[in-house]
Amino acid sequence: MVVLGHERCGAISATINALRAGSTVPRHIDTLVEAVRPAVDSVLNSEGDVVENAVRANALYQARKLVDAGDTVEELLHTGKLMVAAACYDLETGEVEFLS
Repeated sequence: MVVLGHERCGAISATINALRAGSTVPRHIDTLVEAVRPAVDSVLNSEGDVVENAVRANALYQARKLVDAGDTVEELLHTGKLMVAAACYDLETGEVEFLS
C-alpha cells in the first residue's frame, strides 16, 4: 500500500494558511484539513518550503497511521502480505520518490 502525497497539494496549502491566519477553512474540506493538521503542525516552523515539507510529513504520518490501524494490518505486515510505504509524486516529471 502506498500513501502518495503530491507537490503543491491544495489541502496542505489550505491547512497551512488556516493555521497561520488562525482561521477556518471552507466546510467542504474541513475534514481533510483536520486529517492532515498533525503533519502540517510538525513542520510549520521548519526550514525550507513549508508546503513541500508538509506533503512529505503527511505521507509519512498517514503511512504510520495505517501501520498502527489495528490487528488486521499488523498481522498482514508481520506475515509479509502487506507493505506500507510513503511516497511523493512530482506533478511535472511524473516521478515518484519513496520516503519509507
